[in-house]
Parts: sequence; C-alpha cells; structure tokens
Amino acid sequence: MKRTGLQAAWACAILAIGQSNALATDIYSEAEFRNLGLSFVDLTPGDGNAAGISVIQTAGSVATNAYDGVSALSDYKSLQFSDLAPINVNSAQGTAQASVVGSGTVSHLHSSAAVSGYQQDASGYTSVDNRYTITVQPHTSFTISGQLALQVSLSGMPSTAIGHSSGSFSLGDIGSGDISHGGGTFSANLNLGPDGSTPSPYSYDFSYTYTNNSDSIMYAGLQLSTSNLAWNTDPNTPPVPEPETYLMLGTGLLMLRAARRWRKSN
Repeated sequence: MKRTGLQAAWACAILAIGQSNALATDIYSEAEFRNLGLSFVDLTPGDGNAAGISVIQTAGSVATNAYDGVSALSDYKSLQFSDLAPINVNSAQGTAQASVVGSGTVSHLHSSAAVSGYQQDASGYTSVDNRYTITVQPHTSFTISGQLALQVSLSGMPSTAIGHSSGSFSLGDIGSGDISHGGGTFSANLNLGPDGSTPSPYSYDFSYTYTNNSDSIMYAGLQLSTSNLAWNTDPNTPPVPEPETYLMLGTGLLMLRAARRWRKSN
C-alpha cells in the first residue's frame, strides 16, 4: 500500500472522530407577542364628543443574563413612564446569549435565550414585564388582538438540559385589574420534555375588548410578560455519533489494518 493510502486511512479515522466531537449542542428558547393591534370604536358617534384612546408605557422591566460557565454578563432596563421607546436589551457571554427586542408601541415583543457548546452550567435567561396605561375616552370601546408564540428546542444535548419559554397577558382596570368593563388574562408555558424531547411550537390567537360606557375618562392597564431559559445542566455526557460517523471510523480502521498487514508481508 502506498503512503497516500496510509494518509487516506488516517484521514478517515481522524475525520470520523472529529465529526463525533463536533455535533451541534444547542438549546433555544423563544417567546413572542406578534401582530399586536389596537383599534377603537365611538359608541355614541352623534353626541359631538370625540372618542379615542392613548397609550403610554408606565412600568415594568427587562432583564437578560448570559453565563458561559465561568463568568456572566447581564443587562437591565427599567420601563418606568417611557414614551413608547423601542426595547433592545442583549447579553452575550461565550456561547450563551439572551435577547429582548420590542417595538415600544403595542405591536411587537420578542425574547429569546440560547446556549451552544458543552460548557458546564452555561445558561441564557430573559425576563420581561411590560406594562401600559391606556386612557379611554368616554363612550369608547377598544380591542386589542394578536398572537402569542412559544418555542423551545434542543439538539445534540444530554436529556438533562433545561429549556423553558412562557408568556402572559392581562387587560383590565388600571390598578385593580377588574375586568367588569372587559379584558381578560391568559398565560402559557412550554418546556423540554424530561427526556430532552422537543415539544411542538405553541401559538395562541387572542382578541379582548374593553368598553367605557361612562361619561368620564377611564384607564385600562395592559401587561405583557415573557420569560426564557436555556440551561446546559449536564455538559459532560459525550455526544452520540451518527451512523455515518461509525461507518467512516470503521473504514479508516480497516484501511489502517490492511496497511499494517501489507508492511508485514513486505
């Protein structure tokens, strides 16, 4: 066997081992309020008084944290009395990432966390609590509609990895949360299975109406919240090679064995 044959044999074996160790290790968590829209109706169009609503961002917070198993990087933003300013809070440390992006207006809010690699305890985390005050003019009704979408996924990781995504919505009277004038609440969460299995993505279309039939201004409170967690809890378990990897490794070893026999016979 020629030297090039030996080189090819070694290349097959090394490449197979390399592929085994290079399997992707990813945990991903995502939560999104999307296609949010606000519309209002004048309940007494002939009374000469203007109907309408106005929205301000009155309270809340956004936090992100990324930890690569050695050190952490965090970011935080307070949402106190903001003039609907866009939200962009991010943390990235090594192979861990956490991100929150929002339009500021009631139209879009997206948060995600991700971890890749095998670093012990690497994690990404987000927490969003976004609150609005909606001023509702007399004899005005408004509707908010949109969709909550959640997703978690895992690849190349041991089954003890943790992936979590959640979202919650609340609309009611400011302060009390009373929904006698309309509104409502809901929440949902999605998690990796105990065996590391990835659940199907979740989505929920919603529409809630709040009505002010009085002669006075009323104030509605809207809250949008999300959270994400991606956590590599057991990075020391070696990845399971694909069948193609075993085939390539076996081919390389057979070629090396043939090369050794050829050398002995000569």
